[in-house]
Amino acid sequence: MPLNDCVRAILCGPLKPAQDALRQLIQLQITLLQALLAQLEASLAAARVILAPIIIARDAAITARESILSTFDVLPTSLFAGCVDLGTLVIDIRSYFDDVTAPLDRAILEANAKLTVIDELQAKIADVSRQIDHLTAILDVLVECPLPDQIL
Repeated sequence: MPLNDCVRAILCGPLKPAQDALRQLIQLQITLLQALLAQLEASLAAARVILAPIIIARDAAITARESILSTFDVLPTSLFAGCVDLGTLVIDIRSYFDDVTAPLDRAILEANAKLTVIDELQAKIADVSRQIDHLTAILDVLVECPLPDQIL
């Protein structure tokens, strides 16, 4: 991530001892962030392994729910039109299917809530990676700064 000329001028303005101290501080921050990144990536890998059964169960529940609801579409409701009010029949059938799929809906919601940890870890990993990239860009500028005798 390139930094603009104003930032470069500010970073290269201090004397060499100040630049060296800043360079060391930034390098330490990068090292700490890389350690945090490694820990987050390990946590993500562990979470994926631990949560694999939940993912499988959630996907099975979704498939079962879709299968149950698809049977509603193949019911020959037009055959009942002369016998009962079609609107009432559809509402009653839909209510029945809602009752049947309610446990599956709850299981899916609970699984998704448990799986948010994966999304949260991925977001943290992306954030730490952006911080490392930004600090690395600053460090690159400090390394490229001319020595005081090269400025004139």
